[in-house]
Amino acid sequence: MKQCGITNLIYLVESLKNTNHPGILTLSALNQAIVNTQVAEEFFVREVSNPVEMANYLVTMTKYLINHFQVDFHFLFVFYKIQFN
Repeated sequence: MKQCGITNLIYLVESLKNTNHPGILTLSALNQAIVNTQVAEEFFVREVSNPVEMANYLVTMTKYLINHFQVDFHFLFVFYKIQFN
């Protein structure tokens, strides 16, 4: 993703800190991967504790982007329909 030229990349990670089922990574491996992603890859890493918090973050970020760029989704839908139908 870094090579595509997009700036302000956000990497969303569900934390293992509050779970008894750590999955594939240990907590220390996850923390090291987060630091590597922040420092070496220059991503903003947002760590959430559960799927609900992740969904809330995505909703909030989507609303922010719509307001920031003032996207008219009706226009985009009409444009898409004209171009691909």
